[in-house]
Amino acid sequence: MDLLFLFLLSLMPTFTRLMTEATTQVTVLMYGGLSLVISLLFRWIAKTIIHEKYTDKKDMRKVYNVIYGDSYLESGLLYLGIMVLGYFWPRVALVLYIIMPIRSFISDSAEREEMDEVAKMDVQGRHGLLEMSHSDQRQFKRLLLDYTRQARRAGKESAEQKAAWQNFSHQVQQKFGISDATLALWLQQSRQRGFEPRRHQ
Repeated sequence: MDLLFLFLLSLMPTFTRLMTEATTQVTVLMYGGLSLVISLLFRWIAKTIIHEKYTDKKDMRKVYNVIYGDSYLESGLLYLGIMVLGYFWPRVALVLYIIMPIRSFISDSAEREEMDEVAKMDVQGRHGLLEMSHSDQRQFKRLLLDYTRQARRAGKESAEQKAAWQNFSHQVQQKFGISDATLALWLQQSRQRGFEPRRHQ
């Protein structure tokens, strides 16, 4: 499946060139069909790997939720919708097909940065994150990313760094009900930054 996925992916430059040089119903539908097949095949591969690693359906849903969000078929339906649009207005579909990978690249870059910060958490923290809903996960990762950026900009053991932690922990407690003590366990690297988190009474 992986080899087939890579083979189909290697056809994308050719199909892109065909669509941009001669924007017709046929070339737009060919590009859309290839994109749809690649998207579905990637999800099939991911599903196979997840089913090999997890046996509990609840755990599988959590992992799917982290990877794809609440809707597992969103991108597939989007490709189908643009294909229908391309049948009537090929040039409109061409613009949308060009926008999609650019948007995906930007969002993937932000997502990778968020996940790098999540990877620093201990096992308990990552497990706690999986227990959250998809929207809560995204909010928490955004707050975590904002905090780490502020902490990096601040000097070591500085008042700004402590203020960044206090602001972060306060928002996390308000939004998700996670205490400072639990948050400190999740983010054990905070203890290596020269301060202890503020405790709520």
